[in-house]
Amino acid sequence: MTSAVGYETRYQTFKKAMDDKLPGQTFADIATPIAKQLRMNMASLYNAKYKGRYDKEKKNA
Repeated sequence: MTSAVGYETRYQTFKKAMDDKLPGQTFADIATPIAKQLRMNMASLYNAKYKGRYDKEKKNA
């Protein structure tokens, strides 16, 4: 599954950022950009897989 590679990469990025964080940085400062990127990736995967099906259902309704 290709999306699993993305998760592993993001986890490694997050782990490195947490290990190298500055004293003033909070968990949210580090996690929020990574979470946004992951949500965007999940949304694009979802749209690529299901969007056509829902468009067809709307036309038939």
